[in-house]
Amino acid sequence: MCQILKATTETSKNGNISLVIYFDIAEGDFKGYYKQDYKEQVATPEKPKKWRGVYRVWLPIPDEYGTENYKKATKKYKAFITCVVKSNEGFAFNFQETSLAGKLVGFVFREEEWEWEGKSGFTVKAYFPRTVHSIRNGDFTVPETKYLHPVTYGQPQTQPSDLPQFNWGNTTINEPHAQTDNDGLPTILTDINDDEGLPF
Repeated sequence: MCQILKATTETSKNGNISLVIYFDIAEGDFKGYYKQDYKEQVATPEKPKKWRGVYRVWLPIPDEYGTENYKKATKKYKAFITCVVKSNEGFAFNFQETSLAGKLVGFVFREEEWEWEGKSGFTVKAYFPRTVHSIRNGDFTVPETKYLHPVTYGQPQTQPSDLPQFNWGNTTINEPHAQTDNDGLPTILTDINDDEGLPF
């Protein structure tokens, strides 16, 4: 389960607009993982710094109305917003992305292989959204690892044994909604709400 720290829109070089969600993990063994990761990056100034808890939703392009691309983009956008609304009791999306900050949402993660400047490894990225209730009750399927060079015969290469495994499927909580305070904001998080030193 994750908390949205910031939501904004970005325009790509070719003019496409995406909803960009900056988040951190809110529960379990990896709570606050991305904040800690960023702090470790800051401690090594010779390396570029990047907040890695990011989920991007490409928005429908009006000029493509009626096409398959438009339908797919609309479906993904609605799916994400629906997951946020159902995960936060009393929340109604007003089509202002800033209203998503502080809200809870579930993400299913996928392992992906990467290569860069002669180095390679694996990373874990948010792949698709789910409600908090679904994540807490294990009602999701973890997608297969994405390899850059799948092996045609035999098994793909083995991932490093120390790769974080984001799997909360064994956690069962009967509450269908996140607990909220008097302002309707999630109260499950305390320490990661302190945004001192964050890049946004």
